[in-house]
Amino acid sequence: METEAFHELVGAFRKAGYAFRRFDEPPEPGVVYLRHDIDFSLDLAAAMAREEQALGVTATYFVMLTSNAYNLLSSASRRRVEEIQSLGHVVSLHFDPVVHEDIDAGFLQEARILEEITGRPLDIVSLHRPGAFLEDNNRPLPGVRHTYEDAYFKNLKYISDSGGAFKYGHPLDSEAFREGRAIHLLLHPIWWMTGPGAPSDKVREWQAAAFGFLNDEARSNCLTFDGRSVMER
Repeated sequence: METEAFHELVGAFRKAGYAFRRFDEPPEPGVVYLRHDIDFSLDLAAAMAREEQALGVTATYFVMLTSNAYNLLSSASRRRVEEIQSLGHVVSLHFDPVVHEDIDAGFLQEARILEEITGRPLDIVSLHRPGAFLEDNNRPLPGVRHTYEDAYFKNLKYISDSGGAFKYGHPLDSEAFREGRAIHLLLHPIWWMTGPGAPSDKVREWQAAAFGFLNDEARSNCLTFDGRSVMER
């Protein structure tokens, strides 16, 4: 999976007459809710947002406040969030309930912070590795709907590329697509905005880019650092 394949996928949906909608718009035949969970990289997310804007489609980007891979409060991350929003997309919360002893209190704290960053109220949430949530997928979060409720997870055709593959069949081969039914499509930018190869190759490509960024940060913030990366030593 890579950028060309992403163009082909989006193009097929558009050719079939599908409309790309936000989660606050009601489901109906011929609608696709395009969702991106950002587990690894806001840079790759922004790259996908630019591709989508060029293709004339919108999506919802779910970002994490508790990620170990990026810091949403950093100036670089805020610029990426602003860029994604400026391209016409929605930025919302990718919430990891396992991080918090009190899930509701933790959620409210994260929601407040993200609303301050994006300048818009939170109206939909994506859960990171929902686990126990799927045992009662309609368990509410305070005042906000989430993407694993029946309305989005069971009443629509849900298709995900988790792990770098469509494990239960390609979207274009699904009965739902052939019949023009509403679809909830989860795509992770790391699988589409990197070069060809297996999922591990794509993760390593992200790792190399992340290491380059950290090396530049070290140069900028430590005058005694000689500037050589670990690979150069």
